[in-house]
Amino acid sequence: MTICTLKPHDISIAIDGDMYPALDGLVQNGRDCGYGEHLITTNLRSHLKWMERVLLPKRATANAVQFLDPSRREGDPCFDTYKIAGRCTSISRCQRKWKNFELTQEANFCSSTSVICCPLDDIDKDAWSTKYDLLMECPKLVHALLPENNGAPMVRIFDSETRYICMGAIISDRTILTSASCVGTAASLSVQPLENVKNTIQVQKVILHGSFNATDYSNDIAILRIPDSLKWSPRLHPMCLWSNKTHTPLIVEMLYPFNTNDTNIEFLELLTMYNSDCQRTHAHQVRGSHICVKYPYRQYTCLSSHSMLRWEDAEGIPYLIGLATDTRECKEWYYMTFSRLMAFIDWIVDNIEDEEIRRSFKVQ
Repeated sequence: MTICTLKPHDISIAIDGDMYPALDGLVQNGRDCGYGEHLITTNLRSHLKWMERVLLPKRATANAVQFLDPSRREGDPCFDTYKIAGRCTSISRCQRKWKNFELTQEANFCSSTSVICCPLDDIDKDAWSTKYDLLMECPKLVHALLPENNGAPMVRIFDSETRYICMGAIISDRTILTSASCVGTAASLSVQPLENVKNTIQVQKVILHGSFNATDYSNDIAILRIPDSLKWSPRLHPMCLWSNKTHTPLIVEMLYPFNTNDTNIEFLELLTMYNSDCQRTHAHQVRGSHICVKYPYRQYTCLSSHSMLRWEDAEGIPYLIGLATDTRECKEWYYMTFSRLMAFIDWIVDNIEDEEIRRSFKVQ
């Protein structure tokens, strides 16, 4: 059987300077792909709406705008769409949340559209800080370093008895990002950059997300601070943070070591799914700050590894998409959940010092 595709003669589409052939139809019946023969094809233009529904993320709807108790007034306690504790605040004092609402159409309002449920850490904060802008310089920095085989922007994390417990992502020269459920109960921690596993560094400080819930693993994110700055090189560079609040790559990679004695990393391709898919079999509520993924080559997706999700762009720049939540209860889950990085960008920025960000992302 011959499988053919149909495209207009000599028509291509330019995307970011690259040329791609324009696909016009899929052959149903015919011989020799239409050379001297009649063909019956599926007209793809007639199915664009269906393909958009299947391939593109669901667009926000009016249901994303939620009103709390109308009796709640400015100053009353509340929880935002990510179940983070907040306070009913005038939108003029909650510019970050309002900016996010313009992008995602997701917000909890209190008594009116002029009073929004604002996370406590976001009250009276600028929508986009200078630190945020500098952090978003990461792709430029990594590209300038010309990393060897994508470099090694990760560390292995060990407990006080030098047992490997999980992985972390280097996001600036003294800051490592990992899961709160991994490090929250450890008495002391050390890390080994994969670039040099002989270099063991004691962790100076652990910062858990203030709303981390150890029962349902919401807000499962933590920052590790090390005492001295790492030196960037083609083998050691930061992992950039995925900050797009409306789209997530369809295919992502989960990283974890083959074992804890060397620097080998195993890459597993996972498919991002709708959170409603995860909720069907998941033990806890799947929130907007989670990302749902599935391993396509077997029925269950139960990978007991405190790992991370990444996506690599066409230039080889690695982006951190998510951090694995605790999987000890994972037995017959069809899907797996990760903490969605884009939901915590503001929290991450607030917990990195100004000087560190300026130093880390200074492009020569």
